[in-house]
Amino acid sequence: MSNPLVARSFGEAAWYFLAFCEDRLVAPTLKEAAGDRELNPHERTALADQVLNHAKWPLRWLRQSCPPGGRIPVAYDDDVYGAAWELSKLALDYLTFETVFTYASLGLARLDLDQQKVVATGPFRDDTRYEAYDRLADLDEHGEEFDLSSIAELVHEGVRVDGDRFSYPMNPRIVRDVLAAAESKLAEVLASIHHVSRLIAAGRGCIGMGYSNALIVMGHDELLRRLIRYTNLGEERVRAIVNEMTYGWGAVTSPDPALQPLVPLTDSKIAWAPTLLLTNAFERNLVVLLNRSPDARRAYARLSTKKEDLLRTRLTQDLAGLGFRFWNGDIPGWTEAPDIDFAIISDTERSCLLLELKSFIAPAEPREIRDRSEEIARGIAQIKARRSLAESRRDDLCRALGVRPDYEFGWAVASETSVGAGWVQDEAVPVVRASHLVQKLRDARLLRATCSWLARREHLPVEGQDYETVPVTVRIGSWSLDWHAIRGLREVRSG
Repeated sequence: MSNPLVARSFGEAAWYFLAFCEDRLVAPTLKEAAGDRELNPHERTALADQVLNHAKWPLRWLRQSCPPGGRIPVAYDDDVYGAAWELSKLALDYLTFETVFTYASLGLARLDLDQQKVVATGPFRDDTRYEAYDRLADLDEHGEEFDLSSIAELVHEGVRVDGDRFSYPMNPRIVRDVLAAAESKLAEVLASIHHVSRLIAAGRGCIGMGYSNALIVMGHDELLRRLIRYTNLGEERVRAIVNEMTYGWGAVTSPDPALQPLVPLTDSKIAWAPTLLLTNAFERNLVVLLNRSPDARRAYARLSTKKEDLLRTRLTQDLAGLGFRFWNGDIPGWTEAPDIDFAIISDTERSCLLLELKSFIAPAEPREIRDRSEEIARGIAQIKARRSLAESRRDDLCRALGVRPDYEFGWAVASETSVGAGWVQDEAVPVVRASHLVQKLRDARLLRATCSWLARREHLPVEGQDYETVPVTVRIGSWSLDWHAIRGLREVRSG
């Protein structure tokens, strides 16, 4: 690789690249404060996902090419900033090639060559509604998880600016107050204090908008002491957690800053990019790490079962007070697929909605998309088997649910996270996000109308109205590849 960063030590090169990533995410906020166009929620979320997901390749390349350790930068360097930008652009194109070749290796795409162009065909483009649905639903469900304005009120008096650098107090009282105000996780609180302090410093004229302090850099021992003090956990437990979150730790052969965000710049110094941490999906990434160990995989299997129980409890609570009854259990007399995960019953409408519940960590990479889609496909097959039994042994179902034979039945898969890819869907069984279903039932307060809404697939976004598919051409060297991106135009509709 000819990029100038690979000629530097890893500590220096990694700092410059992560600082560039941080700038990509902070710059839009600073420009908005200066009066520029504000990014809409879809653009902001897409940018955060893009920066976080693409960062794995540059750090791996630098780790493989650069000598370890080295000095930690303290100032902006125009040439090196440009080198980080070029490395970032290369990684974005490489990530698209990786995605397409992974789909091909999974049998989900066919690759052909047209001179120097890679031509990808396959089921991933047949129906983009489900990919768009997951993207829009993620935005609708999660949004901003903490209130930056409340954090700004707590830290603004302590922010100090000195030329191109800034500082702020970090002590147990500040951390406690921010935890209470933001109701967030400790990792997010530490990152958000730094992030907000940088925005305040930039507003006060900090040279380079605080770029020189873009990252949180801390001694390894200092980080351990702070975490022990803030969490009241024992040293052994804190050290184990920090180790697992440290980039390249243990048996990890293909490290990823999304999974291990603490990057060791030197033998004693650790750094992390605050905004990358704030945009991270902690639960998903912890599970990815767990799944790399056989013992941890068994723990995750237990966790998945528990998550479905929690989803059932949450649905019961969220739909309370709407006049529905709820039921789950086995149908006596049914030998195949006898269990009903969750039934919503409206005696006033003489209607029932029977759900197969799925709860797992949302997919992000092609292999995860394939695995979770196959799980959705199993849920669809289970619903079809139960519906067939309901047609031949309707009385068994009616007795179990406590309903008369003239009740109308609707069937669906309700997933807490992803609804799966388009190629596993079946027109006979709708798949919906559980939170979206709850929103619809709360708005409509009618079960039969909601069943029709699902059956007609009105919960899915419409291309050209709710989202658009944007063609993208990427290049590496003399090779090119045509791909696509999903751009949201509005949030998921409940009407």
